[in-house]
Amino acid sequence: MIEQGLRSPATTLNRARRRVIEVFSRRGKTPRPDGMDCALCLWDKSSGTITFAGARRPLYLYRSKDMDLPELGKSVTKKEGIIVISGDKMSVGYEKHVSLEQDLFSELTFKVYPQDLLYICSDGYAD
Repeated sequence: MIEQGLRSPATTLNRARRRVIEVFSRRGKTPRPDGMDCALCLWDKSSGTITFAGARRPLYLYRSKDMDLPELGKSVTKKEGIIVISGDKMSVGYEKHVSLEQDLFSELTFKVYPQDLLYICSDGYAD
């Protein structure tokens, strides 16, 4: 991200998706519908915000009960005091019926507080 001057996790995932498809398409075959799952965050220290984008991976946020919950719409659920912010339901890689030029990944930006605990993880355990 830093080397290419990117400040957007969604843009980073979209560019990675295009690159993965290009590399695996060089053999002259249509790539398999497969890819990697990951989560990216950008912390803007000056504004106190996190921007999150996920490819089939969520961000977990623990926030004290007296703090406001992020207003992020349908992608947010709360389970046993943990706020789960879902990533997009696609991997970084080939997706049937989706053109290479389409930007598939979205991102969410929300305020973070000193008491917040944020967790992102790989899918290594699940696989």
